[in-house]
This record gives sequence, structure tokens and C-alpha cells, in this order.
Amino acid sequence: MVRPIRFNLINLGVKPGGVLEEPSSPPDLVPEWEYLLSHHEPARYRRTLRVRLGRAQVHVCSRCTGQLLGGLAAAALLLLVSRAPALVFSPGVLIVVAFLPAPATYDWLSQTIRGRESTNVRRVASGSVLGFSWVVLLALLLSRQWTLFLGGIVIAAGYALVVGLALRLSGAWVRVIHDHFPGIAVD
Repeated sequence: MVRPIRFNLINLGVKPGGVLEEPSSPPDLVPEWEYLLSHHEPARYRRTLRVRLGRAQVHVCSRCTGQLLGGLAAAALLLLVSRAPALVFSPGVLIVVAFLPAPATYDWLSQTIRGRESTNVRRVASGSVLGFSWVVLLALLLSRQWTLFLGGIVIAAGYALVVGLALRLSGAWVRVIHDHFPGIAVD
């Protein structure tokens, strides 16, 4: 007999289709550690990049991979131009960086609200510019550029507000909760 389990980070496995159940047979299980890399259920592995490590196959989230690549690119660029902080930490740069999360936000929202399936190339590309913007925001914090950092936080809050409103007005927030936090009841 299989009985549902409440969502927690210690579950031993997820059956394809997203139903959290007690493990019944090892082949149906997804290793818990793999969720650290992909955070997608097997039914959505099309949103991941498949990496072979010897005989093992690991799924890595496409958009998160893009964020890592974009973040590394931003860090490298910031190190290269670190001798010209006035150029890097200017309001003009913040204005440009403010638009970098827009492609990832649009891509994710259009998938979530309209059911449009994106491509991994689009996910990696939009994730790259998103990751770039996060590292620039982190650099503003670490370099104590408080005014610009606060401006970046206000811009990030604006994106969060737009996403929250779009999910609420479209009713897609229920599906997001259900898909990402199975077992949590939403009224």
C-alpha cells in the first residue's frame, strides 16, 4: 500500500508525474541529491541539460546553468575592469543591468501562465543575463555602493511584484505551488 507523504526535503523519491509516495521500487526513484542540480521532476527533464559522468547521467537545470555561466562572466568582467570602478559602478550601468532579468522573467512567466514550452537554448541564454545581473548586484553590495545597491534591490522587488501579480491575476499561482511544493494544500 502506498500512502502520500507530506512535502519535505528528506523524501526518498518522487515517482514520475510528481506524486510524492513512499518508495516502492528502486527504479522509479530519483536520487535526492539530483534535485540539488535540476529541481525538476522526471516528467520535466526536458527543461534540463543531461550530463554524463562516467556511467551516471545527471540532469542540470538549464536556466540555473545559464545563471552560473552569466555570473561567472560578470565576475570575470568585473575583475578585468576593477581598475575603473567609476565606470563599473555608475547609474548608467545600473539602468542597463535593470533590464537583464526581463528575458528570464518573460520566458518563465510565459511558460507558467500561457503553457508555452521554452527551449533549453532560450533558458540558458535568459538565465545567463539573469545571472550576470545578480553578480553585478552582489558586487554593488560587496563594494559598499549603497545607493546603487538599494536601487538594484528596488528593481528586483519590482520584478518580484510583477511576477506575483501576474501569477495571482492569471490564477497560475495555484499550479506553481502544486508543481513546486507537492503535498501543500492550496485553497
